[in-house]
Amino acid sequence: MRYLASITTNGSLLHEKNSGLLQRHHVKRVQITLDGDRDTHDARRVSYSGKRTFDKILKYLRENTHYFQNIILRINIDRINHHSIFRLFDDLECVKNDVFLAPRPTNDPHAETRPAWLLSLREFVEFEAEFNIQAYERGFRIVVGYPEAGMTYCNAYQ
Repeated sequence: MRYLASITTNGSLLHEKNSGLLQRHHVKRVQITLDGDRDTHDARRVSYSGKRTFDKILKYLRENTHYFQNIILRINIDRINHHSIFRLFDDLECVKNDVFLAPRPTNDPHAETRPAWLLSLREFVEFEAEFNIQAYERGFRIVVGYPEAGMTYCNAYQ
């Protein structure tokens, strides 16, 4: 029987030992979530001990992409971080041939009303078009469209 698996992770433990373990257990696809460029991501996603995580994730990407068939960097976009997202291209230049970029709207599925920090669908679509153009012009590979029907969102804030 042919078997393969995928994981979604923040990437902060994707060092060589864990990447090798995942490979041995047929994990072929990895999705790593980023919340913007280095400064924005580090302001939002600190380690359990309170340390910055962006550079560690990037280090593991540079060292361990060969363990996986497909690595997608899901980039959560909202009204607060969308202006800094384009700086992310500079941060990711060193891994652009090893990853796919997937800009996605941040969403809060549990909110009674739409929080002001979320982009409207129209705003996101306009942003995504510009993101895709710039990514393509810089030689990045992008994931276009959604793999599943319906709106996707990140539950990391919970």
